[in-house]
Order: sequence, then C-alpha cells, then structure tokens
Amino acid sequence: MQSKLASLGFWRFIWRCCQVLLERWRFIWWGVVANLFLRVHPAVTCSGWVTVTGPVVWRLDPRGRLSIGKNVRLHSGHAINSVGGHRRLILALGPAGVLILEDGCGISSSTIVCRERIRIGAGAMIGGGCQILDSDFHSILANERALPGNPGALTAPVDIGERAFVGTGVMILKGGRVGLESIVGAGSVVTGTVGDGEVWAGNPARRIREKTA
Repeated sequence: MQSKLASLGFWRFIWRCCQVLLERWRFIWWGVVANLFLRVHPAVTCSGWVTVTGPVVWRLDPRGRLSIGKNVRLHSGHAINSVGGHRRLILALGPAGVLILEDGCGISSSTIVCRERIRIGAGAMIGGGCQILDSDFHSILANERALPGNPGALTAPVDIGERAFVGTGVMILKGGRVGLESIVGAGSVVTGTVGDGEVWAGNPARRIREKTA
C-alpha cells in the first residue's frame, strides 16, 4: 500500500513538473513572438523587452503610434491572472491614435481601443476584463450612423495616472481620467475625472473616499 502511495506521489510530482515547464515554455514562446512582431511593426516603438504571457490580439493601424516603455507586462488569458482570464488582451489602434504604455505598467486580459489618445501611466495596473475606449464609435444622430466612416463619432483622450489601480471589469470611456495613485473599484464606469489619490466606484463612478496609506 505504501509503495502504491509513493508511486502515486512520484507521478503527481512528475505531472506538476511538466505543467510548470509547459507554462514557462508558453511564456517564452508568446514573449518572443510578440516582441518580434512589435519590433517590426511601423506603428510601434519599444524601450525594452515586453513581458507577454499569452496570445495578444493586435489591431494596429500602421499610421497610428504605439509607444511601450520599459518593463511593461501584458497578460492575456488565465495563465497569470484568472480574473478575466476567459478573454484575450486586445490592443486596437486607429490611424490617428496614440497609445502610450509607460514604464512598469501592467494590463491583464482587457480591451483597449484607441482612436485619439490613451495613456497608461508608469506603474499603473489594469485588472482583468477592463475596457478602455476613447471614442463613441458612432454618432448620436441616426442619419450619420448610417453613413460609412462613422462621421460625427466623438473622441476624447483618456489618461490613467502613475501607479493607479483599475479593478476588474471597469469601463473607462472617452474623456475619462484616473489620477495619480487612485483606485477604481471593480465594475465601475468612469466618464469624468478621478482625482489624485482617491477611491472611486459605481456606475457611474463616484468618489468614495481618499486612498489610505
């Protein structure tokens, strides 16, 4: 009986080792593929190696501009962050868009669509399943919505400050601003300005209190 248990434990150990090795190989593979892609794409400038832990969906117009700083982390799928891990990270850049990912920021399995300008500040963290959008994509006028090219669709820059934390499932819409070291609670919808060092939550997001140390 003891020998059977020992044998079972041994094979469990081997199975776990295989899982760890496979996971590390996946990280290396997706990292190499993504960094090669980013270095040849005409819209992209990178300041260093980008940590990529899954298959990112890149929708980058070569006329736009994507700037990636040092030590940026892009998590796509459930390997690192199970929250929002049922979906992939999507980065979409329009022909006039400017998307800036500053040093040390991290994004998990979210959707970012940039038609004008979006900045993710240094050290900011974007939780799984978020949506960051700087455009309405369609006009509020019915006759314009029927026309090609989406004339009349409004855009406004989005800015997420240094070391801010955006919880899972948050939507930040055009003109939204999240201040320095601020926190936005899970599932919130941000359409205005979150002040520096504040905690906001809700739909629409409202100030809850100042951030504690």
